[in-house]
This record gives sequence, C-alpha cells and structure tokens, in this order.
Amino acid sequence: MPTYIIDTLNNLRVEGNKSAHITQDFQGVWSCEYSISEYKLGNLMRSLLEITQYISFKLNLQNETEQSGWNSNTRYTIFCKI
Repeated sequence: MPTYIIDTLNNLRVEGNKSAHITQDFQGVWSCEYSISEYKLGNLMRSLLEITQYISFKLNLQNETEQSGWNSNTRYTIFCKI
C-alpha cells in the first residue's frame, strides 16, 4: 500500500478527532457536537474519495488514471448519536 494512503488515513483520523467534542451530563447521557468548516470538510471528502478510488481500482484491476473528482453537495447534515 502506498505511503500516501496511510498518511491520508492518519490525517482523516486526526482531523476527525479535532472536530468532535463528546460530553456526558450529570445524568449520564452522552452527546456529541461536531463542527467543521466547509473548506475542511471538502478537503477531507476529497481525501476519502482518493482512498476509496484507490481501493476500488485495485479490487477491479483498473488503471488509477481513470479517477474523477469529488463534487460537494449543496447542504451538509451531520448527525451523531451515542
């Protein structure tokens, strides 16, 4: 596996941990707040696309030059339940 894939996975993990804030109230109920800028989300989604394309092209024995770019949605909705 190329080192850039491992580096990208590590970056996704680090950036994901920076943006998530998990708390527990006095009754023991957990909640999660996740905040991220549209710019950072776009970069993370492009990184995720690169990893998934690498895996799919390797599994399908295709040439990696056939990759396309990630297109962002017009709205973002992120839910987190624990």
